[in-house]
Amino acid sequence: MNFERLDWKQLSVFCDVLSTTPSFQRNVIEGKFNLESLYFDETLNFLATLELVIDNGENILPSDEFRKILSRPPDGTKDFFLHKLFNRPNPATGYFADFLNSFEPHEGNFVFTPNTEQRLKYSGIRNFLIELGAISSITQEGSYVVSDKLSTYFLDRKKLLPYTEFEGRLRASEELGRSAEILILEKEKERFKDHPDLLSKIQHISLLDVSAGYDIKSFEEMPEKDGEWQPKYIEVKAVSESDLRFYWSKNEINKAKQFGRNYYLYLLPVKNKPESLLDISALRQIRDPYHAVFQNKDEWWQEVEVTSFYKK
Repeated sequence: MNFERLDWKQLSVFCDVLSTTPSFQRNVIEGKFNLESLYFDETLNFLATLELVIDNGENILPSDEFRKILSRPPDGTKDFFLHKLFNRPNPATGYFADFLNSFEPHEGNFVFTPNTEQRLKYSGIRNFLIELGAISSITQEGSYVVSDKLSTYFLDRKKLLPYTEFEGRLRASEELGRSAEILILEKEKERFKDHPDLLSKIQHISLLDVSAGYDIKSFEEMPEKDGEWQPKYIEVKAVSESDLRFYWSKNEINKAKQFGRNYYLYLLPVKNKPESLLDISALRQIRDPYHAVFQNKDEWWQEVEVTSFYKK
């Protein structure tokens, strides 16, 4: 998430536009937004990451929770975002963790005095949190202090950060999986830049229906059907670069069987050194994985790690 391209004005404009566009049509919202601000996609992505809106390509639908705050005055909306970001772990929280972990107790406050490298590294996140009223600057010392608004959340976070190993790994895994989906979504959209009619129909399904059994709905040209465009169902997995290990749910396997050659597994390796990075150059696309993976005992190991029980 690029905080160099995200600020409070953009969020405020987006809220205003969304509250005055009853139809929630994406093109209308984008047009109104671009008249008053910049970086529509980055702002939309931030709100979607917080699960406050769903972008289905045609409409931008606010959650029930978000609808309730759209008419609030600006300060009330800022408080809502602070609560949303820090009251409990969510996909966006991880972006702030490294920065906030740099704050240490000092004379009853939490204070951070960054060096030159850290000032550059955290400038976007720092400015965003200052605008929200989460931190403030101590100019003469070149330091930053946590505000009263964030202190309650911050105290809880300092007890938890780093989170327990399980929670930390779970959150990191979820964030990595979502990042992989977004990367593949952009890759699919790039394929259709010359087909705007199909481009507008590509969907990030996992944001709309977690039980769908796949993450992205795109399209594939079928030479065997005279070049006809057919639906393409993509399940994205961020996998180990050493053995491509991944977890595949029963529902996803059933969908792979149902859709056959229209279903794809996209295995996106993660480079663990120097940090977790998705290696798009090593992407492996597997068509019809029910046969190519699930039933292919010669090339793939299967290991049952969880078994469910229920009373007869």
